[in-house]
Amino acid sequence: MNRPTPISAFAFPSITYIQHSVAGYYSDRADEKYQSGDFVHSVELRKRSLKLDPANANSHFELARAYQQLGADGEALKEYQMAIDINPELYDAHTAAAGIDLAKRKDYRSALQRIAQALRQGPRGVRIQASLYTESARANVGLGQWDQARRNLKHAIQLR
Repeated sequence: MNRPTPISAFAFPSITYIQHSVAGYYSDRADEKYQSGDFVHSVELRKRSLKLDPANANSHFELARAYQQLGADGEALKEYQMAIDINPELYDAHTAAAGIDLAKRKDYRSALQRIAQALRQGPRGVRIQASLYTESARANVGLGQWDQARRNLKHAIQLR
C-alpha cells in the first residue's frame, strides 16, 4: 500500500483571524456538548467550525468521534480519513478508524492496512505504538493469525 500524500495547506483557502476565532468558538461549544453527552449538537457545532476552518485535522477527528458515539460509523470513518489526510501523524485517528473496522465491520484486513500505514510513519510515542500493536494483534486474531497476534501483543507489552 502506498503512503498517502498529505493534503496540502494550499488545498484549502487560507482563513482570516476572525474566521479562525469563530471556528474556535464553535469547536469549544462542540467540545462542551460532547462532554455532556449531547452528540447531535456536538456534530452540528463541529460542522459549523469546519465550514470556517476545513483544514483543521483535530476538528475532523473530533467530529468523527461524535459520529461514532451516534453510531454513524460510515461518517466517522470518512472524518477519521479526512483527519489522517490532513495530518498523517494524527495516530489516534488511525487507531480509531481501525477500531471501527475491527469491532463494527469485522474488516480485519482493512484494519491491518490502516495500522501498517500508521506504523510506516514511525510514531514515537510509547502509548500510540502500544495501541497500534494491540489493534494489530486484534486484527490478527480475527484472521486466525495466532503467531503474529502473539508477536504483536508481546511487542505492545514490552513497549508499556
